[in-house]
Amino acid sequence: MKKHGWLVLLGLLAAAAGPAAAQEDRGLYVGATGGYVLYDHSCDFLTVPCDDNDVGFRVFSGFRFNRYISAELGYAHLGEARAEGLLGGLPARRTVEVRDAIDISALLSFGLTTRLDGFVRLGLYHARMTVDDEVQFDPAQNQHVADTNAGWTVGAGLQYNMGFLGVRAEWQVYGDVGPSGPLQDNIHVFSLGALLRF
Repeated sequence: MKKHGWLVLLGLLAAAAGPAAAQEDRGLYVGATGGYVLYDHSCDFLTVPCDDNDVGFRVFSGFRFNRYISAELGYAHLGEARAEGLLGGLPARRTVEVRDAIDISALLSFGLTTRLDGFVRLGLYHARMTVDDEVQFDPAQNQHVADTNAGWTVGAGLQYNMGFLGVRAEWQVYGDVGPSGPLQDNIHVFSLGALLRF
């Protein structure tokens, strides 16, 4: 009788542990990342020295449906590309900046080890790009262009999970940001960050 009681108790504990373990893979999370930003084409066709990389950051919130599927909403500041030099003998500067990028995406994860996941990202963004051309001593040549558009974003990365805390390394690209034509750009972000699960 005692033996039977222990078996029933062990069976009940195992049954309770299954949903509890599954629950750990499900729920809300928030996080932030930061890192290296690279503009693909903003320096093309310029005759002055140009710096096409910067640092940026992203904050995000998401919901993990299970270990394999999550939905995520993020806000990013993607830095700027800047060119400075002489144009027609006058000091000139161009600044291309993407400050307000909002993205929504699905993350598809796959377990590499018990704690380490790989993931791919597929989603959409809404972003505002500003392009400012400034020629010192000749304001007539100054130009300001601003455009808000939507497009695609994809990415891939690794995430190491430690209970309620996770750390993430990721590459993400925002495609076709800005006005149509030569100012439109693809922006790559290589970042590190952390997230908290609730």
